[in-house]
Amino acid sequence: MATVLFKCPKCRMDNISRLASEDESCAFASGIPIRRRCGGCRDEIFVVQTAKAIPPEGYRGRFFGLCLKIAAQCRRRAMEAGHESSQRFFLELERYWLGLSKQCDPQREAVIVSARGPRPSMPIGPRQIA
Repeated sequence: MATVLFKCPKCRMDNISRLASEDESCAFASGIPIRRRCGGCRDEIFVVQTAKAIPPEGYRGRFFGLCLKIAAQCRRRAMEAGHESSQRFFLELERYWLGLSKQCDPQREAVIVSARGPRPSMPIGPRQIA
């Protein structure tokens, strides 16, 4: 499974998290946010792999509203999908996010952050052998 890297906007801790399922990997690769919890402050964060510019502090909003926006994004993806199985996948994601929106406190805050790419631990280039 793939690994996601993100920085918590609250405590500024770098987090590394494995995607737990193929569905989660597919959603993330399709630009749909996934839920993660910061290892430091334990805040819940929505992490997205996106080409859009999300500020380093993330995009803040009400948990309820963000769930509805994500559900709408899933619905659009389902309408654009070419295969029936892809349509079913995105419609199931839409139901998940709509259900999640009904389970939360309407005043609860949430944040969406952009995933970061892994950084190499050493410079890439020819190695010198002594």
